[in-house]
Amino acid sequence: MGGPLQWGHSNSPFWDEWMPPNGWGCKCWVRQVTKAEAARRGISEEPDVPQTVVENTRTGEVRIVPQGIDPGWQRNPGQMRMQGMEAMLAEKLDQLPEAARQAALRDIATSWRVQRIMDGAPGRAPVGQLPTRIAAEAGLTDRMIWVNHDTFRHVVRDHDPADAAFRKALMALIANVDGATLAALEDRGDGLKTLRVLIPFDRFFHVAESAKPAKAQRQTALILWFDDAMRVRAIMPSTEARFRKDAARANNTVIDLGES
Repeated sequence: MGGPLQWGHSNSPFWDEWMPPNGWGCKCWVRQVTKAEAARRGISEEPDVPQTVVENTRTGEVRIVPQGIDPGWQRNPGQMRMQGMEAMLAEKLDQLPEAARQAALRDIATSWRVQRIMDGAPGRAPVGQLPTRIAAEAGLTDRMIWVNHDTFRHVVRDHDPADAAFRKALMALIANVDGATLAALEDRGDGLKTLRVLIPFDRFFHVAESAKPAKAQRQTALILWFDDAMRVRAIMPSTEARFRKDAARANNTVIDLGES
């Protein structure tokens, strides 16, 4: 199997993730090139790497891994300590009473750590928790919502650069997800599911310092995808009418707690 030819430096998260080996018996190699040579060859430091869904035939576990990488080899062993700390934090949060847990998650969602992640730092952080009934109807046993540096790419960099500060600020609104009563579940058919959740607007907790105050005071559509954990894929201002229309067009399964 072969890995992509690329240029980079040792403290680049992307460079660390793609150093070989990429699987058992891997014969991959990396040759560092200059920025000028990379430009001539059309090589990007952060290329759009295709993802593939892989199922463990023994356990039935489904994972999303970069194409060309064996499952289990997509991880950097040096990141295991960070992952251990993240797991310990999740465990501590689960042990808290509901009110204290929501307060702690709200603090994390607006913390320097999440801002660092939004600026491209490695690792992940828990920022919210789905309501119990929405999680149950979506077939989820773990209600915790996480952000990582991929979130930054999708939430911020896929949009107008002038919108970056506003989109980063929207991350704080995930703390209100515990009050959600409307969601839409999409089963893509390839082992990956996506959950869209409409976060209610809270005038006591919103994006006050915004260049787009009209958008900042709307309800917010939060799009999540999950394999080994539930991760933020996108977040954007919305309305209930638009949310329902998008769900109907995509033939999603609507979870509406307000109907019962």
